[in-house]
Amino acid sequence: MRLVEDVDHPNFGLMFDTSHAHTLARYGRRQGADPEILVGGAAEFARMVAPWVRHLHLIDSDGSLHDEDTSVHLPFGQGEVDFQEVLDGLGSAAADLEWWTADYCFWPRTESDAMDGAGQLRAIRDTFLSSHKSIRENA
Repeated sequence: MRLVEDVDHPNFGLMFDTSHAHTLARYGRRQGADPEILVGGAAEFARMVAPWVRHLHLIDSDGSLHDEDTSVHLPFGQGEVDFQEVLDGLGSAAADLEWWTADYCFWPRTESDAMDGAGQLRAIRDTFLSSHKSIRENA
């Protein structure tokens, strides 16, 4: 947050990835010996950074790491991410985006699982956007 505040330019923002946010906020992965865990997990993190979010990557996570480096990106419904809570935390930052990305990074069955996940992602999007209709209409 300090970085985007210091840069303070409209062309500079954050890409919010639900898997990375979950792994970081709930488990403190890759933060060293004294991690900063957020009680509200990824949803709390979303509320903290929402003013600077310019891109959105959605995918599920169980909080584990792929090769001890980056968060494991699981197909929708196979992890612990509460997408509605996270999207509610992002609020208008998510509602106003022209597109969202499904991020199956390093997932071995992307082609088949993405086909199944497309319907789940549409349902997540439709539920969120219907509950945030006033945000989009007032923008």
